[in-house]
Amino acid sequence: EAREALLNFVGERAHAALDESADARERAFRDRAIVTMLALTGARGAELFADPRDEHRNGLRWEDVNLERGIADVFGKTRERQPIPLTDRVIDALERYRAVLDPAGEDWPVFPTRHHSSLTDAAEDTLEAKGWDSEEIETTLEESTSMEILREHGTAPPAISKNGARSLMKRLCDAADIDIDGEYLKPHGGRRGLGSYLYAQDAELAQELLRHESIETTNESYREQNVIE
Repeated sequence: EAREALLNFVGERAHAALDESADARERAFRDRAIVTMLALTGARGAELFADPRDEHRNGLRWEDVNLERGIADVFGKTRERQPIPLTDRVIDALERYRAVLDPAGEDWPVFPTRHHSSLTDAAEDTLEAKGWDSEEIETTLEESTSMEILREHGTAPPAISKNGARSLMKRLCDAADIDIDGEYLKPHGGRRGLGSYLYAQDAELAQELLRHESIETTNESYREQNVIE
């Protein structure tokens, strides 16, 4: 119920943003895409967002996503590339978001950060690498946004981090008035909710989509929960 409530909230907000500024529209479409992927793919937060402590986890990239085939390749828990299926609802959210985001390259993260300091640091590093001095960089940052600078110089922005995604989910749950025993719907809650729903229908299907190595892992994770429910 919480997953569906949040999906409905971000969907309505994205629709309302069609008449707002480009920045507000991009934010709303990004938030809907994030929530939709977390709720309906079984992907882990570490597979979609950046982890500063792990150099191999720099966020899902557009080159990893094939919307025509309905597949995304993620760096899984096994530390191997794994395909995850994308439902029509996920594909639609990603297609609409991509049109608004207009990534400058396939190496762009699907979910760039909107953290001001992170974008500024990336822009400064890009200009420094091209030999610009501090005064030139300061002047450019006053005249252009960090994202505009990154686009102009062909540099992909950093992806939103796992902590950033958690903060986003908390803000969205607060805005949607969604409360789960005093907590917000964490990124992993989408995977847990989907797993419970799938397990109630077919344990092997849940194992396949959640990419558990054995059916025993799936049973241990969801059997007791479904009995209680």
